[in-house]
Amino acid sequence: MWSMLIVTNPQYAGNLGYDDEPALAYRYDSNVPNSRQVAVGDVVLIRDAERLLGIARVEAIDAEKGEKRLHRCPVCRDSGLKRRAVKLPEYRCDSGHEFDTPLAEDVVVTRYAAHFRSSFAGAMSSVPKERIRAAAFRPNGQFAIEEIDVQAIAGDLREAVPGGRSLINAALNGGGTRTAPD
Repeated sequence: MWSMLIVTNPQYAGNLGYDDEPALAYRYDSNVPNSRQVAVGDVVLIRDAERLLGIARVEAIDAEKGEKRLHRCPVCRDSGLKRRAVKLPEYRCDSGHEFDTPLAEDVVVTRYAAHFRSSFAGAMSSVPKERIRAAAFRPNGQFAIEEIDVQAIAGDLREAVPGGRSLINAALNGGGTRTAPD
């Protein structure tokens, strides 16, 4: 099972984000860690920065070559940028450089869209991000796609997503997901 993070208001300014439709599709690219691990048939959790939005099965994955615009620090070329709401200059990189305008760089990537079609079941109650993150096999706050131990969170999911019980059971029985990391 995978947790897929949808970012609606990114603080991170290194790229422009994705055009996600949580109930229909999740969009990502080959620069995203674990992007090549997601497969048709996988059961996924869709969440935002605070909570679970729903659960779905990946029914199809589209892949196409394309470009992605990255923003970089003009001093050190780091893409770890934060846009500041009040303080000027507007941008600050992870190395501490401050500037008004980031460098723009287009890189070639494979763009993916994982489609859920009719399998999406919305959460009726909240499962906080902390519970989802605690169930990750290899927690990493920087990863938008993380592998989740479904056994560690199954009770929370059953309570929060009553319409997703068949997906949760399929994940528990190994249908489209691993039960332990390789």
